[in-house]
Amino acid sequence: VLHAYLGGQAGAGAIMDVLTGRMNPSGKLAETLPLTYEDTPAARYFPGKQQNVEYREGLYIGYRYYETAHVPVRYPFGYGLSYTTYKYDDLDVRITDRSRATVTVSFNVTNTGKMAGGEVTQLYVADVKSKEPRPLKELKAFEKVWLQPGETRRVTLHLSARDFEYYSEKADRWVFEKGAFIIKVGASSQDIRLEKQIKL
Repeated sequence: VLHAYLGGQAGAGAIMDVLTGRMNPSGKLAETLPLTYEDTPAARYFPGKQQNVEYREGLYIGYRYYETAHVPVRYPFGYGLSYTTYKYDDLDVRITDRSRATVTVSFNVTNTGKMAGGEVTQLYVADVKSKEPRPLKELKAFEKVWLQPGETRRVTLHLSARDFEYYSEKADRWVFEKGAFIIKVGASSQDIRLEKQIKL
């Protein structure tokens, strides 16, 4: 079963390339597909009453809500199928400038299948303990790598202080809170392959 939407004028040809194996699909979902409409954070408030609709989700939209509230989903954010498989390993997390909270994250991705393909690697950050409510984890960087069968590529992603901050409504500014953070690398928001805790 293939779900393809917003394909545009050349969509039919692209779908045929995927179905016949001429092209390896390598896209990932940019949204979360819930099990039911009632599972969404907006279900209780939409379509609203009279002329008003209340938006109460705040930060908890999409995967941030489903992950934090532990609501099962049909397909998670970042999910995608392929005609090949990928292995992640050798995670290295380095604090390159402690005073500015800059971090370099690198890891290997290997195409372990028999067909060339592209993999969208995703880096999430989780604040272990925060004074303010925060999502369980947040996407902070990603990179798509194209790999031949058996090929390994080293992926390097960079994080700045802003990637560890949250916006405080009370202070009316971005706030960096020192402490422990978990760096998570994976193939989707629910398919985390590597992780390491650091202190900033």
